[in-house]
Amino acid sequence: MLKVESKYRHLDTFSDDPVEDVYILYAFGCANYDCWTKNETCLNRAIEYYERAKERMEDSDAGNRQEVQKCIKPGIEIALALLYSEVRDMEKGISSHRWLLVNCDCHEVTTDYLIHLSSNFNRFEKFEYTIEVLEGAMDLTETVEEEVMAETLLIAAYIGCSEFLKAKAANEKRRSNDWTSSKRDAVREDRRRTV
Repeated sequence: MLKVESKYRHLDTFSDDPVEDVYILYAFGCANYDCWTKNETCLNRAIEYYERAKERMEDSDAGNRQEVQKCIKPGIEIALALLYSEVRDMEKGISSHRWLLVNCDCHEVTTDYLIHLSSNFNRFEKFEYTIEVLEGAMDLTETVEEEVMAETLLIAAYIGCSEFLKAKAANEKRRSNDWTSSKRDAVREDRRRTV
């Protein structure tokens, strides 16, 4: 895919059909996204392709635009939020995340995405964004490990914003959840032994 992408990189459009271009640009963006952790050039190219896909989406007629936005736009915005947070363009990262929260179903937003994005925001000391990302999304966590990780990131963000009372309350909640989960695990273990 990356070899094909390098051949067409210089082209602004690939066809006369904006929708077809969106799919091609999205595919090239995904190919670069898959290897960006090993190569920073791929990170920048992925951003470029996703942004160009969004532009071509706007060029398509209304009916096609709705169909493409339903299929591809959430994936683009998730990827852009993570990529922008990696390159420290936090304003764009959070705007992509906000678009996602406003325009998509909750099932589009995975816990892994929330934790990764929040971790980046904490790493670059953009604690207020971590708070915005996690405060309303704690109920999306599916496992105890995810919940603990999200709560830990949120506590660090509260401390970074000097909101010590919130940090203390979140820590007490986390500790009670730890106790509840260990008690739950012990009950499960007892049941398993009796069966």
